[in-house]
Amino acid sequence: PESIRFKEPKVSMEIRQKIYQAVYERTQIKALYKKRGKKTPDERHMHPLGIVIKGSMHYLICMMNEDPKEPRYLPLQRFERVELLDAATREPKNFDMEDFIHKNNLGFTYSDDLYTLVAIFDKTMAFHLLETPLNDTQTIEELDSNKLKVKARIPDTLQFEQWLMSFGSDVEILKPKKLRDKFKKISRKLNQIYKD
Repeated sequence: PESIRFKEPKVSMEIRQKIYQAVYERTQIKALYKKRGKKTPDERHMHPLGIVIKGSMHYLICMMNEDPKEPRYLPLQRFERVELLDAATREPKNFDMEDFIHKNNLGFTYSDDLYTLVAIFDKTMAFHLLETPLNDTQTIEELDSNKLKVKARIPDTLQFEQWLMSFGSDVEILKPKKLRDKFKKISRKLNQIYKD
């Protein structure tokens, strides 16, 4: 998914500096933040935990006062104002940044569960999986007809589904059934669009 490099979204230098300062100094912030799809921002009281840069996007990993148990990741371009507060950030008990990043893969998470993916890929298109596995759970079986059968435990994210979709007809999802059925539905829609 990172092979396409998109233009970096606009974030004011003042907002970027304040967020980075809050993370570095481990201080709370009050911010105007616009949720995806909303036209106006809401005021939020946040506890910055870290910054993650993925491709062209910068994300603030933080806790919010209204939900002190679940960390979130927020794109910096949706911040409209940031005020540094004179109070130390409160970190959730047993929080592990690496685990959080891995679990969320910073894609849009459908659920907190992992699932076992079993899929057959065209070997030419998916050869890179032999050299750069999806993760440590991946196993690959080479099949006839230049195919690879790949099995791995995967986070349930939109980003991973979009990556699978990028293979088009060069991938067949075998498991989980829910994902296979979703791809069947997509293929029927595509067939309707391109039937002429």
